Amino acid sequence: RVLEELILNKPNTEIVFVNTILKQDEKVEEYISIPNTLRASDLILNPLPRTSILFKRTVFDEIGKFEDEYVQSAARLLAIKAILNNQKSYSQINMFFSVVKQLEEDTQEAQKAVSIQMPYYTEDIIELAKFRAFHASEKTKVLIKFGQSVLFKSIWTIRKFAEKRGFFELKAKIKQKQYYKQVNKNDKQKRLIIAQKIMLLPENLLTRKNDTSDVIVSLTSFGHRVNDSAPYAIYTLFTQKQLPNRIILFLDHDNWNSTNIPALLQKLQQSGLEIMFCEDIRPYKKLIPAMRLFPQNTIITVDDDVYYNDATLSELMEAYENSDKKSVICHWAYMAEQRNGKFVPVSKWKDSKYGNSQSFHFPVGQDGVLYPPQIFDEEMFKSDIFMKLCTNDDVWFWIQEYRCKVKVLLIQDSSKHKSSFVNTLDQWVPTKKSALLYLNVIEGRNDINLKNLLEYYKIN
Repeated sequence: RVLEELILNKPNTEIVFVNTILKQDEKVEEYISIPNTLRASDLILNPLPRTSILFKRTVFDEIGKFEDEYVQSAARLLAIKAILNNQKSYSQINMFFSVVKQLEEDTQEAQKAVSIQMPYYTEDIIELAKFRAFHASEKTKVLIKFGQSVLFKSIWTIRKFAEKRGFFELKAKIKQKQYYKQVNKNDKQKRLIIAQKIMLLPENLLTRKNDTSDVIVSLTSFGHRVNDSAPYAIYTLFTQKQLPNRIILFLDHDNWNSTNIPALLQKLQQSGLEIMFCEDIRPYKKLIPAMRLFPQNTIITVDDDVYYNDATLSELMEAYENSDKKSVICHWAYMAEQRNGKFVPVSKWKDSKYGNSQSFHFPVGQDGVLYPPQIFDEEMFKSDIFMKLCTNDDVWFWIQEYRCKVKVLLIQDSSKHKSSFVNTLDQWVPTKKSALLYLNVIEGRNDINLKNLLEYYKIN
């Protein structure tokens, strides 16, 4: 049933078969066999057969575990559904039975079974013909007929030759380059529009009380993003349904000072943005300096490369008012998964939509995270530890939440207009400009970060 759902409804999903069932002395045991990784798009009914194997039988040490007729019938029905869903014919299917040897003495029989191909069933062919007669489009009928011609076979031969020569790979790279160019152009046009809007922003938009009731939005930036991303992301913080009391951008004092601030950030300062200079503690500048300076205040962290929808801050603040005032609140999280009492690598954590209220949630800073005051101990601020052991601030913040038994409250983003990236290609294409993203996510540094911290704090 799972196989059917994946193949029929999710043709691009990777399918991994790893379990086999053995029956020994009336006791059924499940164990891991040699993994066979398949991609459903390779299995489903391509124009011409491709080399692919579909496991449709579970390996049993007793063939009588299920009726053999039932296994064949189920496989046949799956093939028919695939045919109907994709409007293909039997000649376009490459679905084989693959049967691993069941017992040592059954080796010859098993090897013979591997050669079994999906049989042709007269009744099924008639039903398929009826289906096509009433439901297939004229285009489909022409393609099916054309596919049997000498011309089609000649064209296919030429295409296979071109594929071996790398023609299609080169063509794909050219198309990708053109697409990236268009994405970059769209991003630039949007930034031009936002830049004009920044210049029209009224002055003094924020109401600063200078006490513990101030809600502070804190963020940081670095390198080219101070010019290319931060001003545009910050603009969307000034267009929120509910404005914070303060918006503070922390920059490292080694590279930035009051004399080299970009013009758009200077204009945003007139509207209420505060720029503070601090020690360069990499992405940790997003939260650590703000917590040090304002230990009694509620702090919302955001990223410098995201256009925030206008409900981002109001939803976080409303959830905070209705909470226990001790929980971290976020719009997006992963499930920090444990197996056999130990945390698995970050790269294996699933999106929170697969979890429940009892899951360990790992907040993702991209969509905004609210931190109540005084929920962490002094360990949170030990830069000598986090600078040495962890390149990702989100991982460090989460390990401190786990240590201090701080709950994470996940809320849904109700806005119709979802947040988007200021520079899309910075997220899609790893470059020197996006080195931290590449290091943490693509090269799997987050797994090392978590391992370092779990070992340091002796957490299972």
